[in-house]
Amino acid sequence: MEIGSVVQITLEKLIQDVKDDKEINLTRGVCSIARTLISDMPLKVDGYANPVSSLSYTQMTVGKPGLLSTVDPNKAVLPKDIIQQVALYDYLRDAQRTVLRAIQERATDEIITFCEKTPYDGDTLIYVGDNKFQTLYQCAIESKKYDLFFGLIRLDRPSMPEKLISEKVSEVWDSLRLDEKKTVLKRVINGANILYSICRYNPQIIEVDMIDKVALNRVIAQGPGAGVSTLYLLVFWQSPLLAELGSAMIDKTTLNSVITQGHHAGCSALYGLASNSEGRALLSSLGSAMIDKVALNTVITQGPRAGESALYWLACTSEGRTLLAGLDPDMIDKAALNSTVALGPNAGHSVLYWLACAPEGREFLASLDRSMIDGAALNTVITQGPRAGESVLYWLAYYPEGLALLAKLDPTMIEKVALNTVIAKGPCAGYSALYVFACTSEGRALLAGLDPDMIEKATLNTVIDQDPYAGASVLYWLAYYPEGLALLAKLDPTMIEKVALNTVIAKGPCAGYSALYVFACTSEGRALLAGLDPDMIEKATLNTMIAQGPYAGFSALYAFAYAPEGRALLASLDSTMIDKVALNTVITQGQEAGYSVLSWLACTSEGRTLLAGLDPAMIEKATLNTMIAQGPNTVYSALYGLACTPEGRALLASLGSAMIEKATLNKVIAKGPYAGYSVLYVFACTPEGRALLASLDPAMIEKVALNKVITQGAYAGCSAHSILNKSPDGRNLLSRLDLHNSTAAAISIFSGKNKPEGDSSVGQGGHAVKKRRYK
Repeated sequence: MEIGSVVQITLEKLIQDVKDDKEINLTRGVCSIARTLISDMPLKVDGYANPVSSLSYTQMTVGKPGLLSTVDPNKAVLPKDIIQQVALYDYLRDAQRTVLRAIQERATDEIITFCEKTPYDGDTLIYVGDNKFQTLYQCAIESKKYDLFFGLIRLDRPSMPEKLISEKVSEVWDSLRLDEKKTVLKRVINGANILYSICRYNPQIIEVDMIDKVALNRVIAQGPGAGVSTLYLLVFWQSPLLAELGSAMIDKTTLNSVITQGHHAGCSALYGLASNSEGRALLSSLGSAMIDKVALNTVITQGPRAGESALYWLACTSEGRTLLAGLDPDMIDKAALNSTVALGPNAGHSVLYWLACAPEGREFLASLDRSMIDGAALNTVITQGPRAGESVLYWLAYYPEGLALLAKLDPTMIEKVALNTVIAKGPCAGYSALYVFACTSEGRALLAGLDPDMIEKATLNTVIDQDPYAGASVLYWLAYYPEGLALLAKLDPTMIEKVALNTVIAKGPCAGYSALYVFACTSEGRALLAGLDPDMIEKATLNTMIAQGPYAGFSALYAFAYAPEGRALLASLDSTMIDKVALNTVITQGQEAGYSVLSWLACTSEGRTLLAGLDPAMIEKATLNTMIAQGPNTVYSALYGLACTPEGRALLASLGSAMIEKATLNKVIAKGPYAGYSVLYVFACTPEGRALLASLDPAMIEKVALNKVITQGAYAGCSAHSILNKSPDGRNLLSRLDLHNSTAAAISIFSGKNKPEGDSSVGQGGHAVKKRRYK
């Protein structure tokens, strides 16, 4: 090494010196040595502290004593050491001046070569004057030497420079003007621009007016980042810059570029925007024409997003479905439509599921070919979260337009598990696809096309336990309708459980209804009940009365009482199953006004047999005497029905004459085949009836009813008076009535051929009682 040389040092000579001189070669980071020579080893010459330089060491000789260091007072600096270090300092100072001059003269390639072959790198500090040091990076930026700046970065990390680029650009960022920042951000390295690197590692330093459209939309073509762009990064990080950019800055190609490798494989900027509300708002401003079919339908196949796609996220929300509505249905791929999310909180969800959940989604599904729907997606049941138990099948079954879509599918596509899975929690707890099918005529029509074995007992009998349909079940709804009853008739009767049969709906328009009640109201339902063990019927449900609506006062007991098969079923029950209140409640409105369970039982022999098995105290006087208010059986009453037959009169005898009311006793039937009949008349026809009359207060018998003459039929011309006058006990009764002024017509008609007998059609309850079917 030359000491005190005045020869001009070049970069080439410095490179050669490094090769030749081990000492220099070991001084990587020469900045630290230079700084040490200036700050740590100043000399006191003539009382002044001066930096070591060639000017100072030439005035010294080896024979002079050592001088104290100003940094360490205990340290003596010997002249020979000073001379050696000063020589090195002078050399390094000249070397740094050479590097700085090369940077300022824009000798980029030479500096890069120098850094490749010496210990210098971008972080090496060099002296720039005024007691100030800068890194080579800072010197390059200050000299507007951007090629050198990025060349130094590439030297440091040639294979993966993005993070280092971000760090180094961030260090010099504040020293750049806006136009310089734009220039830097547009710079391309390894297929990606600097904007990409900054957005990846330090996006907070970016402002919207620094972003260039080309740089924003540049897609990396190869390498580990292939398919990624600055736009994708901003979308991925949900950067607020997106809202400021404006739709005009986004290119369709970049929006739809799909990443094909790495843990983001299958993702795109379209996917990212579709997955959050701010992104969907931006997509709405872009318009559906910007959406590409491939990017829309690409399904992620790995990682926590497996099963998702841009289509999936658009289908999840109303604003996304609005975008989908603007697309041609041919844009939708079957695979993406039916792809099911496999992991995470959305496991079991699919595009098909989300479209099935919403009106506009079902409308969109209706525009697709039915072959687009896959059986696996249709029947996938969600197993976790707030939507556990739901499926595409469930939601399509829930709505008319969904049922219309299901009607176009092959019924064999419906699977047993999806049909019968019951939702366990939430506002629809207890619901199932089977339940919502059972609730509508279209749904029941679809069920009719399925194998009855598809219905599981547990689902059939699951009872809803919360409003507005608390107490309802699949069994209830099927029992309610003819086509449902036809389906139930195909099932084994043991499929019906006692709880579901007897649960009573407590609130709403159907309060008081139960599966038992609706079964009891139809012949088909009663036929099904006949196949059950009588012990399946609970007393409380049998006697529960509907409290409101057109069927107020009705009960299962009432429905059984008016039909022969119902009365047969009642006969199989213990008589204690009949409740007094239900027996005596009188219907107060509609076509059934005036009817009661008692009146229906009193009308038929099997009914009277049932009544005979009851405690007479069960029968209430008001109900016994209530007369039907309208229809073909107007003014008929339970008293009239009992009065017509021996077993009825026997029951009345056990009740006592005090139970008979004057109005009911004397009311005359005005129309029909029994016009002119009355309770008084039919009592007069038989000994036991006359015995009951004899026990009454004579004032109970009215003259009009006594003398009412029947004008038609086999007993035309007869009256209660004429019948009584024919028998000793009757005449005895007449004598008590003080009715000597009776009309001649009422007396003159007696003859042997028209005298009513105890076993006459009247005595056998031969009057016609209209049987009604519950509608």
